[in-house]
Amino acid sequence: MSSSSVAAASSNSGGQKLRITGMASGLDVDGTVKKMISGEQAKVDKAQQDQQIIKWRQEAYQDIIKDVKDLQSAFFDSTSADKNILSSTNYSAFDVTGGTSSVATITAGVGAKAGTYKVSVSSGNLASKASVTGSNIVRDTSNGYSAGSWSGEGIGFSINGGTAVKITLTTDTTMSMADRVNDINNQINSNSNLKGKVQAVASGGNIQFQALSDSSVKIDSANTTVNGELDNLKDRVINPSTSTTLGDLGLSDTTDSFDITFNGTTKTISVKNTDKLSDVISNISTATGGSVTASFSQLTGKFTIESANSGSSQSILIAKGTGTGNTLNALGITDGTSKTGTDATVTVTPPGGSPTTVTKSTNNFAIDGVSYNLTGEGDSTVTVATTNTDKVYDKIKTFIDKYNAIVDKIQTKLTEKQSSTSAYKPLTDSQKESMTDSQITSWETKAKVGLLRNDENLQNMLSSLQSAFTTAVSGVGLTMGKYGSGSIGLDMSVDYSKPAHVDITDASKLKAAITSNGEQILKMFTNVSTYTDTDAEKQKSVKYSQNGIFARIKGIFEDNVGFTNTTLNSATLTKYANKQDDFSSTGSTGTNTLPNQIYQKQLLIDKLKQTLSDKSEAYYEKFSKLETAMNTLNSQQSYISQMMG
Repeated sequence: MSSSSVAAASSNSGGQKLRITGMASGLDVDGTVKKMISGEQAKVDKAQQDQQIIKWRQEAYQDIIKDVKDLQSAFFDSTSADKNILSSTNYSAFDVTGGTSSVATITAGVGAKAGTYKVSVSSGNLASKASVTGSNIVRDTSNGYSAGSWSGEGIGFSINGGTAVKITLTTDTTMSMADRVNDINNQINSNSNLKGKVQAVASGGNIQFQALSDSSVKIDSANTTVNGELDNLKDRVINPSTSTTLGDLGLSDTTDSFDITFNGTTKTISVKNTDKLSDVISNISTATGGSVTASFSQLTGKFTIESANSGSSQSILIAKGTGTGNTLNALGITDGTSKTGTDATVTVTPPGGSPTTVTKSTNNFAIDGVSYNLTGEGDSTVTVATTNTDKVYDKIKTFIDKYNAIVDKIQTKLTEKQSSTSAYKPLTDSQKESMTDSQITSWETKAKVGLLRNDENLQNMLSSLQSAFTTAVSGVGLTMGKYGSGSIGLDMSVDYSKPAHVDITDASKLKAAITSNGEQILKMFTNVSTYTDTDAEKQKSVKYSQNGIFARIKGIFEDNVGFTNTTLNSATLTKYANKQDDFSSTGSTGTNTLPNQIYQKQLLIDKLKQTLSDKSEAYYEKFSKLETAMNTLNSQQSYISQMMG
């Protein structure tokens, strides 16, 4: 049997159909059918090649987007001053030595003067918030010990809100407190649900209960028959946390409320006895718009309500209002408690100057380019020296180097020419079968050349980046370019094939500008305009002229690839490369993004493959009928031959 006698062809469902062909006619049916459908196969191949080109363009886009995102993460991360080139700390050419960190941390920024600075903070002169702190609400101590009251009685413990477990104490009306503590612990340790969760200790004439783990431990009143000494513990959690409810802290009312008056404004805080401490904390912040915050410390067992800001202008008054006030009791706060914040009073002696007393509402403030963070009382002396110009220079240079690597790569993609319109198209499956892996890789490398040539999106981004550098920043007095009194030694590349590339043409000029014109350098690169106008176009124009170069670049990157450290967004490049919004059966409702184009091609490929399959089946059906006819003819001829003998 010849190789053409048996053929397998894929059906639409992906299965295989076995055909026995050409035995009667002697024709190479498979080869003939293949030639007859070669036109349809060529259409499928072309559609697949076109789709592959789009996929390669998508990969090239994604590679560029990744480069820009990496640059964003390294230089525009607002969560880290070191990774945020817009942070003023990156433009300080000063080194600070000495100082006492327990008194103050002092840093020198743009505009500071070199020399010795002294800070003096007297006792009680740090800024503080208006803060109300309640008493310890941990309920772990009995009122005292009376031997008769404990004899033979029961104590119920509920762990993490579970069913109460009751222990029964030894009947002995003469038992000492120490012996009773041992008796209680023996009963606890004999129960697997309680062992390791709670214990009793003797403390100052009372019996104290202590939680031994993070588990919530509550004294259950229904199972506790010790009277008098344990009344203040019944139905209360002895080791409260933010997960503890107000009911477990003693709030018997189903609902209650209390008032917080802060800086002349009063807000009512409504609560339920099923609310957790974390709910109360959240309610306070929400009701006051964040002007007042609350917290609970498991270490001290105290609940605190305080102003968000510090200073003498801050005040807080806690009152029961129209509620019963039981919530305040549960929180350990006395009705009518009020507090006022305080200002920081500090004496600063600048280089060559006299001691000056400064009053600030916060412990963190800046004066004449020097930042102060007050931490305690005493004196702190530091020396500020202008020896760190290279740090600022290196930061700017590192950014420019990585920026140039990206824009040069994009410019190469925009200008590279394809090898030929006919040569180096994507390989078909049949072409790959006769090639080695290295040959395929070499071919595809050449086929990918020029895919982004003259790409409009990338050209627009490069043009915007070039303008970010060449458009002067208003009110600075410093300029790009090699010449002029305001030149800082930066200029656009003299290589006209790299229009967005930036060169440091004179490092000494740039360093001199950093040293002598630090404030202007800071503004030139990082200024963020706050200009507003009812005329949207005017506002946009003025803000752009006032924004610093790096601030402009940050905005350009956000417009094209989204915000720093985000991947899913609708920025221009990201959307074009990654967003598919067309899922129609015809592939005609999308916005022509690359995923939409790939989808449209896939619909075409599926349609062409169906046509190819249908025609192939039709041709095989005709040859099958030919085979049947030939078999009939052969049988007749054989019969006639036999009859004629």
